[in-house]
Amino acid sequence: VESGLLKDYHQEQIITSGTIVDWQMGSVTHFNMGEDKNVGVSKALNIPIDQLSNRTNAVYGDDPKGNDVGILSLSSKAFVIANPKNSEVPIPVNMIRTSWEDILENYF
Repeated sequence: VESGLLKDYHQEQIITSGTIVDWQMGSVTHFNMGEDKNVGVSKALNIPIDQLSNRTNAVYGDDPKGNDVGILSLSSKAFVIANPKNSEVPIPVNMIRTSWEDILENYF
């Protein structure tokens, strides 16, 4: 919001999830990678994992063949954020390779 990329309205609609660490035990209780990203989103939203696709308008990731393959499969509106690492990686037809600036300008 401070940089002008998001409006307050959009910020309030963003939910994030990530790796969960038990710092006292020094262990990871949830690793936010690959298909586990969908598990994390399911837990964060308190929605059964098999219902995530029905409740997802769009998904975003920058690793379409690796860590983000699960999350990018949740929506027909899947955005792959372009970067040097993924610029040559073929993506499925349901995915759009783009930038955050393009997404904010054309899809909101």
